[in-house]
Amino acid sequence: MFPEAYRRYEVLEGLKRYWSAIVGLDVARYSQPYNLGILELFVFVKSDKAKAKLLRMQGNITRQMIKRWGYKTVEGFSLNITESVPVRKVLMKRKEREKLGSRVVVSEERVKELMKRGPESLPEDINYSLSHLQAFMEQLPKG
Repeated sequence: MFPEAYRRYEVLEGLKRYWSAIVGLDVARYSQPYNLGILELFVFVKSDKAKAKLLRMQGNITRQMIKRWGYKTVEGFSLNITESVPVRKVLMKRKEREKLGSRVVVSEERVKELMKRGPESLPEDINYSLSHLQAFMEQLPKG
């Protein structure tokens, strides 16, 4: 996982855990952070009063992110309040997964061939991982 993405994940988990301490019980009862992007924090809210309070607390929330987790936000960082948490779509339908079979087998010879195309400055483990991913993607059905 990329270090910055993992860092945001850690901060988001901390926000979820200490949300009531950061925003107060009356607001936490009706809200929950669910996604921390580069430029915004997404918070689900199910009360107009909680929404209004959260909008006024944006500065306090970002200060707590800095104080508790050392997470410095970038200029233009904002609080994005939503009335629902988006549902993740299933990437592949069940029948499409069944077409793949139980397992996709990646040829090590193909991986080594792809590794030869990588830049020499690329560390071997990263080159292997990227080549393996490319060989795997080649095995998936098109469309």
